[in-house]
Amino acid sequence: MVGFAVIATFLILLACFNYMNVAVASVSTRLKEIGIRKVIGGGKREIIHQFLVENLLLCALSLAAGTALAYFFLVPGFDALYPVKIAFEFSSMATIVIFFGGLLLLVAMISGSYPAFYVASFNPVLILKGKEKFGSKSLLSKILLGAQFTLSFTTMICCLVMIWSGYYFETIDWGYDHAQNITVPVLTADQYRSLRDKASQNRDILSLAGTQTQIGFSTNNATVREGTTSHNVQHFPIGFDYMETSNLRLKSGRFFDESVASDSIESVVVNESFVKLMGWSDPIGQSFEKDSTKRYVIGVVRNFHYDDFFTEVDPVMFTVVGESHFNYLVVKAEAGSVGAVYDFLQQSWKEAAPDDPWRGFLQDDVFKNFFDSNRANNTVGYFISGVAMLLSCMGLYGLVAYSLTRRLKEFSVRKVYGASLLQIFGLMNRDYLWIVIISFVIGAPLGSYLINLLITQVFPDPIPANSWPYVITGSMMVLTVLLTMSTQISRITSESPSVTLRME
Repeated sequence: MVGFAVIATFLILLACFNYMNVAVASVSTRLKEIGIRKVIGGGKREIIHQFLVENLLLCALSLAAGTALAYFFLVPGFDALYPVKIAFEFSSMATIVIFFGGLLLLVAMISGSYPAFYVASFNPVLILKGKEKFGSKSLLSKILLGAQFTLSFTTMICCLVMIWSGYYFETIDWGYDHAQNITVPVLTADQYRSLRDKASQNRDILSLAGTQTQIGFSTNNATVREGTTSHNVQHFPIGFDYMETSNLRLKSGRFFDESVASDSIESVVVNESFVKLMGWSDPIGQSFEKDSTKRYVIGVVRNFHYDDFFTEVDPVMFTVVGESHFNYLVVKAEAGSVGAVYDFLQQSWKEAAPDDPWRGFLQDDVFKNFFDSNRANNTVGYFISGVAMLLSCMGLYGLVAYSLTRRLKEFSVRKVYGASLLQIFGLMNRDYLWIVIISFVIGAPLGSYLINLLITQVFPDPIPANSWPYVITGSMMVLTVLLTMSTQISRITSESPSVTLRME
């Protein structure tokens, strides 16, 4: 949510800069109106007040349209992407007034202040004589455009790096092979034994085991002691063959063996984080206490994700418990037979526990909510990137249209002297392409810094860096800028130099 709040702020600023660019560029069509108002007694304060009120009314209409768009389309679309539903409502009428009123005044003042003060500073005599050099260099407009593109690049880089992170988590290694596993929650030991007996007769089931807690679905907290030091760890009480069935990866030592009597009493298997916590260089044979019982390490498994991908993998220990403690039956199906085995277990459940609902699930689905939210974030990121690019190009379009109007006679003279359309197009683009390049040099590192700052706060492991978000952002923006400017080529080709040069 913090990321979305930051990006929303960038989009608001982007829209304000966009409006300032368009407003300043469109002033040329109202110069005589401003001059006449000043001649008949309109003061600087009245001119500023007029433009601010006009901008406030425009922002109010935009706020109403935006609210309707959000209520009927954006919020329902957002709710369709995420499992959590966001109600479009406020706690009280006072909250509504403060939120919408404050937002309206903030946007109106940011977007309208400079155009209003800029217009009010014009000299009426120069305006009416046609000698007002408005926009002769458009330095301020270019600065505003640069700020606009900088915000666009920052926003797009944030979104695309977030999307890249999303794709990274789609392919991240869970630490164990999960594609062939099916888990069935059971309520009693009799249900477990009945379902186990039926499952053991299915040739497509390679192995099965019982467990009190299931990876990715449930776990227990436990306290262990080494000497006088206590540690909090995650505890998985399991049955024999559970680790093999769940495809956990053995790093050293061995798994539990039913033929070894001590394995069900004092043996324990731990993960790499547990070894690191204890500071062991050779963990096999090391011991610690849990519930006043001394436990001896017989094996170490590779770290695996048992909860989500937002937190570091905690120290984990496995111990053996009896069937009376089992809450789940876990089976590993033959490759390509997972669907058939799932249907078989579901049918067998109706016979083993006809009065209880089926709650079995594929191990692939234990992080379903995480991956659904991850894909939703990607979709929202693409949408925000498109909006940012569209807003920048709208401001650019207004400036290019105004610049072409101001330089139409110059281009007509160049055409008369033999300049090609490509040369004129290059003259139009040169300044704006430099603005885009400078904005990219500023905005891309800023966006990268901000999103990496957020990612390192959310995810414990650093996301592998990649250059493609920057290449795509720069390429898309340059291409879009060229396309935006190319929309004005028709004006150059259609304008006759003889007509243009005769105009006052």
